[in-house]
Amino acid sequence: MESSSLHLSVSQLSVFPPKPIGHNKAYPFCRPSIKKPLLPARLHCQKMYVPGFGEASPEAKAAKNLHNFFTYIAVKVVIAQLEVP
Repeated sequence: MESSSLHLSVSQLSVFPPKPIGHNKAYPFCRPSIKKPLLPARLHCQKMYVPGFGEASPEAKAAKNLHNFFTYIAVKVVIAQLEVP
């Protein structure tokens, strides 16, 4: 005659209470997020410049101006070197 018994290993036993569903280790005091209906996305930008009308950004304009300036200086240097006998 066999006796039915419950066999639990030591690894299955725990002295800690079970974790609640939706528990987040990074934010233990936050409740689980509730799904919200999708709303149309707002245009929200932390930058000061928002491109519009196909313009280049101030950074792109400055880069282009620097490129033109250094090209101008390089041409002047080469012309000055060619003029020296």
